[in-house]
This record gives sequence, structure tokens and C-alpha cells, in this order.
Amino acid sequence: MQVNPINRNINSRKYKLILDKGYFKDKDEGIKKAVSIVKSQVEQQGGTFKFNMSEENPKKVWYLDTKNHELCENTGLLIKVKENQAKSKYKVEIKVRKPDRNEAASYDLSSPLSNPKYEFQENKYKFEQDIKTPFDSIYSVSSIFEYKQKPDLYSYEDILSIYLSLSLDISDKQAKLVNVNDFEAEAFNPDLGEIIFANGKSAQTQLSIWYPPDNRCLPYIVEFDIDVKAEEESADQKNDNNFEEFPQSKIGK
Repeated sequence: MQVNPINRNINSRKYKLILDKGYFKDKDEGIKKAVSIVKSQVEQQGGTFKFNMSEENPKKVWYLDTKNHELCENTGLLIKVKENQAKSKYKVEIKVRKPDRNEAASYDLSSPLSNPKYEFQENKYKFEQDIKTPFDSIYSVSSIFEYKQKPDLYSYEDILSIYLSLSLDISDKQAKLVNVNDFEAEAFNPDLGEIIFANGKSAQTQLSIWYPPDNRCLPYIVEFDIDVKAEEESADQKNDNNFEEFPQSKIGK
């Protein structure tokens, strides 16, 4: 398929590890264990780990799709809704994921239509590479919106009302959006701290811990992320086709 990339450079690279959820029957003990392992591994490589954990209140999370999961399975479109009950706010992440970098780069989610119903979080726009074990990559473009009321996203047409040029092959644009598999989770996303490698390069670490609603005995899933931001592109490098967003000096460790 011929595509014309809109996003030139990846601005985020995230390494993902799924952890043994059995260690998180006691959430605090699980976090303590994870931090201990990260600190030990980083120090063995001559770096330091700056523990600076921050954790917001838990949030309710669910995904929207058609009854037959057409958006995700056929086009790679993900719609994630996160409800902050303490602040009566909702965040919606719209993401297009593709195994091919150029195809992912061809979707522009950086310029939605303005609307008083939501606030576009411009600093949350990403063209990202996710690296999963055993080092398989998938690419995505995503953007985040904040709603003060429950989002009125009832069909793919409502997504098109935000992004008019989002040309995904959807057979029924009016098909109703529902909670995927009636799934809902109580999510904790503690930032653990910063890795400083021996060469001075840094990366942020975070856990995603998803529990069944009103039951914190055992999580659905626990994910550990290392988030590496891209190198800043100077004015002289704007037209340099050899510019590396993630030189080996940044990601080698």
C-alpha cells in the first residue's frame, strides 16, 4: 500500500514488559519489588535510578468499539476512555496502531477540529514506537482529549467529527460504539522514577496496574514501561534525512 508519511520523526519510544501479576496481590509490595529490581539492574550497568514515585487516584478505564470489534481488528483504531472520578473529568485517547512505520505515520492526529465539548491536549500528541518482548515493534499515532462530561462518542461518525480526514476503511460508520467485552478496570499508573545511564542519557519508568472494579485482590494485568523521549532536532537537522531520533547512545542500554 502506497502511503505518504505525515509524521516524520517518532517522538516517543516505549519498552513494555508484562510482569507476573501474582507479585501485586499486595500492590505496595509489588511496586517495592519492581523498584528494587530496576535499581539493581541499572546500577549493574553503571547508572543510577532516581526513585521519585508519584501516583494519582485510581481511574476507571474502558475501551470503545463496535460490537464486532471492527475498529480495532480491521483498522488498528483504539479508543480508550479514562474517568477521573475525583475530578469528574474524562480523558479520551484516540490511537491508530500499525505494524508498518510509514503506514502509521500517514495518519495525522495532531490537528483535530476545535470543539467546546473537549480540550485537545497538544503536548500529549505522540508518534510512538512500542517495543514488546521479544523485541517486536508496533507503531502508533495518538492524541488525548479531556472532557468535562462523559464523552458523546456513539459511533465512528463521532470520531470523524473530530478528525474529518481520518480515512479508515469502516464499512458501517454509524455502527454503535459499546464498551469492549463489557470490560472495565480500576487503573493505577504510578511513575516510579528516572533511570540515568552511565552515558548521562535518561528514561522514565512507569507501572500500569489494572484491577477488576471494586476488587484489588489480584490485578487483571501489570505492565512495566521504560519511556524514552526522542533527541531534540535542531534547526540544521530539519532537512537531514540521516537524523536519528534515537541514536544508539540513547537506547543502547
